[in-house]
Amino acid sequence: MNLQIQEFAQKLASAYSSLAHVRAVALGGSRAGSFKPDSLSDIDLYVYHDSEIPLSARQLIASDNSTEAETGNKFWEEGDEWIVRSSTLKVDVMFRGVGWIEDEITRVMERHEAKLGYSTCFLYNVQTCLVLSDRDGWLKGLKARASRPYPAALRDAILSKNHPVLRKIHSAYSRQIESAIERNDFVSLNHRVAALLASYFDIVIAVNRLAHPGEKRLVQFVRESCPSKPNRFEENVAGLLAAAPRGGIGVIAGVKALLDSLDDWLRGLGFLPG
Repeated sequence: MNLQIQEFAQKLASAYSSLAHVRAVALGGSRAGSFKPDSLSDIDLYVYHDSEIPLSARQLIASDNSTEAETGNKFWEEGDEWIVRSSTLKVDVMFRGVGWIEDEITRVMERHEAKLGYSTCFLYNVQTCLVLSDRDGWLKGLKARASRPYPAALRDAILSKNHPVLRKIHSAYSRQIESAIERNDFVSLNHRVAALLASYFDIVIAVNRLAHPGEKRLVQFVRESCPSKPNRFEENVAGLLAAAPRGGIGVIAGVKALLDSLDDWLRGLGFLPG
C-alpha cells in the first residue's frame, strides 16, 4: 500500500478510535493486501462499535477530510462515503456492531450455516483486514477465531445449500433461466444468471476450504488462490456471460457447460456419486 495512503488511513483510524463508542478500526479490501490495489481502489474502513456512534461525530470526521461527504447511508450496511479533499480517492467507512460481527463469525465457524452465495464473505473480511486500532485486543482475538482451520462441516453445508439450486430442484436457477428465455425476459435472465454464478463460486471456494472474498475479482481469486477448480472454469464462466445478453440457446448451452464441468469436478473429488 502506498505509504501516504497508509498514513492517511491510520490518521482516520485514530480519529474514529478517539470516540468512546468505538472498539476497533480495520482497513479492508485491496488496500489491506487481499488484492493488488489499482486506481479504482477505495480506502475501505471498518469501524467496530459497542454502541451506536452519533451521526454528528461521524459528520465531523468526514467534513474535516472532505468537501463531498455522504454520511448516514443505510442502503446496504450503515456507512459513510466521501472523496478525500483535493483528490479523487474515495473513502468508504462501514460501521458494524461488535455483537453482530461476532455472530457472523460464530455462524460460519461454529454453527456452520450457509447462504445462497457469498456464505463466508464476512469471515474473509475479518481474516484479511489490517488492524489499525484495537482498544483492548478484541479485534485481534476475533481475527484469531476467524483464522482457525476451515471446518469441513461448513464446506459440506455450503455445498448442500447451493448445489441443488443450480439445476436439481424444480425451482433451480437453470430452469428459471430457461423460462426467462422463453418469455424473452432479459431482466429475469440477468438476475438468474447472476444468482447461479453466485452459488457456483460459493461452491468452488468452499470446496477449497477458503473464505469468500466478495463479488469483485472472483475469477482472479479462484485462478490464483484455489488449488483445485473445475476444468476450463474461466472459459465456461466467460462463455456464459458472453451469451447472456443475447439470450437463446447459447445461454442454455453455457449453463450446461459450466455445470457439467462443476459436477465432473465434484464427482472426481468424491462429493457427488459416480
